[in-house]
Amino acid sequence: MRGKLHISDLKEILERALTSLEVFSEIFSTSYDTPETLQERYSLIHELKYELSPITLYAFSKVPRHIFVPADLQSFAYLNKPLPIGFKQTVSQPLMIGIMVDELIKGLEENLNIPSKLIPIPANILEIGTGSGYQTAILCEIFERVSSVEIIPELLNRAKEVLRSLGYENLSLRLGDGRKGFKENSPFHGIIISAALKEIPEELVKQLTNRGVIVTPLEDKFGWQYLGVIYKTGERLEVMRKGGVSFVKFLSPEEVEKIRRGKREVL
Repeated sequence: MRGKLHISDLKEILERALTSLEVFSEIFSTSYDTPETLQERYSLIHELKYELSPITLYAFSKVPRHIFVPADLQSFAYLNKPLPIGFKQTVSQPLMIGIMVDELIKGLEENLNIPSKLIPIPANILEIGTGSGYQTAILCEIFERVSSVEIIPELLNRAKEVLRSLGYENLSLRLGDGRKGFKENSPFHGIIISAALKEIPEELVKQLTNRGVIVTPLEDKFGWQYLGVIYKTGERLEVMRKGGVSFVKFLSPEEVEKIRRGKREVL
């Protein structure tokens, strides 16, 4: 994790980086990049620059999405679309990830008075559904502490390898049922969930600090999904319904084993 960066400096860096591909490459190039991946990431950031906050856009600029997707899909990595990663799972559309992260940042500031003038933001975050690890990396760029739980071992092992190569030291990973959370690292200021639920598991609510926020896709009684932003006040949860979304459904351990037995896909 890098040193503290003030929002005014971050905005200045972004503004300068987006003046040309050459400047963007000088600032955000990683050892995993080629001229082609930098051009594609530069184009994606330009596409998203009016949709996302500077903090989230800065994290997107730093993280090389192509190393988180299967090799045969890397040429599509910087399209603003979800991509399959095996085991009937996907890495979400960049814009959708950005919207969820921005809702999390806003909720923490409004409900817990956690400031977002400096990054990393001083908050303890739980991610349910590590998946490819791409969203995990975005969270690690933004928040001081991140814990992430993944139920599919093959996905977790691959994500762990990639995230370790990027050097994140503010991250804890675990294999397990996301419904049980990550108790030893709680309480969490915020929880972000990457699969659709009908209701929030009680154990996750217990691990969320009072006035904490959960951002998750939710499924209503008609089967329609929407983005939910949920605030905890004492024993009560207040759900704010945002726009419609389309996510993979939250899997039980039994469903995961059925998928793994039926089709063992390794990235």
